Amino acid sequence: GGPAQVGFNGSANFVFVSHRLSFSPSSVYSKMLRDTAKQLAIINDVEARRSWLVPKLSLLLHMAHSSVREHTPAHLLDDLKDPVPFCEPHYDGFAVVSTLEGHGDVTVWGEGRDSFTLRSLLLGLNINLLKAIEITEPSSGNNLYGFEFMDIVTEPGRGAEMRVMPLMKSGKNWLQLSKLVDTLVFCAGLGEAILPEERRSTVCSSLPIGRDYLAAPMSCLGQLTKRCGGDFNAGGAICAAANSSRIMLSQDRFWNFSGDPFKKCKHDGNGSSTCWDSRNILQQVRKTGGSTSVSTTLHRRVPLSGVVVFGQ
Repeated sequence: GGPAQVGFNGSANFVFVSHRLSFSPSSVYSKMLRDTAKQLAIINDVEARRSWLVPKLSLLLHMAHSSVREHTPAHLLDDLKDPVPFCEPHYDGFAVVSTLEGHGDVTVWGEGRDSFTLRSLLLGLNINLLKAIEITEPSSGNNLYGFEFMDIVTEPGRGAEMRVMPLMKSGKNWLQLSKLVDTLVFCAGLGEAILPEERRSTVCSSLPIGRDYLAAPMSCLGQLTKRCGGDFNAGGAICAAANSSRIMLSQDRFWNFSGDPFKKCKHDGNGSSTCWDSRNILQQVRKTGGSTSVSTTLHRRVPLSGVVVFGQ
């Protein structure tokens, strides 16, 4: 069958005018994989009060696995053999492309003429996310707007309403990033979406709960930089002004690269101190006051597979 579509019902409490130009989503599986590998999503865990910036394709893959479980009778879940491929831990969306490429004809459920393929599932989920972002209110003040993860997956017959999540002061700083991504969803109990390869201390390795921080991989921030004319150097360095720590993320917002967010953890988990006690680990998004040009002067070297955390 063709891609599943859902009509979303925006809440009557939200009235706004959108000047967003929408493009038709690709109906070609291989192109959709490559497009969404470069696109970005913010996942906000309302229960843990923390957020993650991830490749949109990673979100789609997680949704596909959730859809399989949702459409499996409860008494069969223990013996479920999920036909959707699993991807190894990754920091770049194109790793997911490699995992899913060539698997579009995999039958997710059904058989014969009534079979539903992975191609149809992922294309449909992508359309659902595009429909949602078209009517999502731009975040403002302290409020983050979006749709619920499971509403996108299950396509409830009643439609779905846009939700609002007021952010704490400690997380408000990155709110403008939500206007730059390609989709934003709310969920609960997601767990650790991003973890470091080396984990000396459990506390230091985990994004703090209850602070509304945002964890952002360098690969995702690099995609934002490319959109406004900048780039991360292939040699492992950030391109920024020679005497500045400004990394442009849009025409009027920049990442103020500060402190030493990639300093190696020296805690063993036995003491009371953690990396989160250090004030120079958190990064901030600021509004430009003048020039928005992006220099290609090498400023400092960072791991392109690294992750930074925005908050205050």
